Amino acid sequence: MYKEAKHYEGGEERRGKLSEHFLLGSLNTETKMYLPYREAVKLAKDIQQDNPASPKKPFMRDLRDAIVHKMDFKNAKNAERLKIYTAVGTPLDHFHKADMFVELEDEDGKNSKIATGDATINKEKISDKDKKADVLIGEIPDPTENKEEYNFAVAELAEKFTAVLKAKLSFGGRA
Repeated sequence: MYKEAKHYEGGEERRGKLSEHFLLGSLNTETKMYLPYREAVKLAKDIQQDNPASPKKPFMRDLRDAIVHKMDFKNAKNAERLKIYTAVGTPLDHFHKADMFVELEDEDGKNSKIATGDATINKEKISDKDKKADVLIGEIPDPTENKEEYNFAVAELAEKFTAVLKAKLSFGGRA
């Protein structure tokens, strides 16, 4: 868990929400009702406050860069097809259990593949076989405290997201 979240009072759920915010960012939306998956993805994309090809949050930027490296894109233009989004606070988070997602657009930008991630510090949830997200993101070491462990965790997650993206069929259009 990032050290910023450690300094706040409250139970594990409150610390978990704060950890998600510091790690992934968060979004404010008026939409609190259920949306089908595809619509929830579109809403999260539409209200992003960050550039999904070059995020400001260090973890999101580092994870995207590591996935780009693992995908072995041949040039920077191809790498721009990979985008990373926060979904914390959106219907995608609340109803589809995805705190973030990575999107890989095809070469003409008409179709894409999406791999979702759920960040949690709940040990039971990490081992849960009934997870909804493609990748569970456990506790991430603070890079200011242990850069080597942080880099290892990011590389391990990049490997998982890359495997999911390579195995998925096209989203059949874009959200």
